[in-house]
Amino acid sequence: MLPTQLPQFIAAAQEGSFSAAGRKLGISAAAVSKSIAALEDNTGVRLFHRNTRQFSLTEDGKSLYQKTLPLVTELKNCIEDLTNHHRGSEGRIRVNLPHSFAMEFVMPEIPAFLEKNPGIELDLVFDDKSLNLVEEGFDIGISNRINEDSRLVVRQLCDLQTGLFINPQYREQTGEPKNLQELEQHNCIAHRSLSSGKVMPWELYTQDRIKSHFIPKGNLTSLSDSPSGAVHPYGPAKVH
Repeated sequence: MLPTQLPQFIAAAQEGSFSAAGRKLGISAAAVSKSIAALEDNTGVRLFHRNTRQFSLTEDGKSLYQKTLPLVTELKNCIEDLTNHHRGSEGRIRVNLPHSFAMEFVMPEIPAFLEKNPGIELDLVFDDKSLNLVEEGFDIGISNRINEDSRLVVRQLCDLQTGLFINPQYREQTGEPKNLQELEQHNCIAHRSLSSGKVMPWELYTQDRIKSHFIPKGNLTSLSDSPSGAVHPYGPAKVH
């Protein structure tokens, strides 16, 4: 069983007297002396030379001090780390995230997060482009493309699948395309990359899971750095 008098013993050994040890620990010199006497009774050895002219560790006392000091210090540090951890985090966190994803999934959770972590200051940047998080000074980034920077720690949040959608009124006028050949005849909404200026292809799959990159054509184009269109809740887009 670990003796409860070790803190008083270590303090007395470090300070050179019971009175100085008591001041350090916030207790009386008599309380320190009583603790040391109890420790000597428990161990069966004398730990200090003490009289009106001398106060010093015995050889057994020196041995005990040298062996227990690192252990007590480590235990103290562990308790302090545990206490500091539960005091909550503090500081500024800069986050880059796509606008649509943020509005749908992140922003509803922000009030509860800030209430739970009052020491955190969030700096949210809404940008659909794939940025260099380290060079731009971000702590966290959310993206649907993996940055292979070795300085980053990557963790998957969720699976997002793309799909094709048709306006009901447009479908009534033109009908619904059944294959890639028919899709080529339709007026599609394309996305043009901000960085390259090129129209981004649609990644489509046949029922046999054959992948095809379809270049949409139409009289409406949006400028974006998102590699795909709307999110589809039922799975990848398919063509017959």
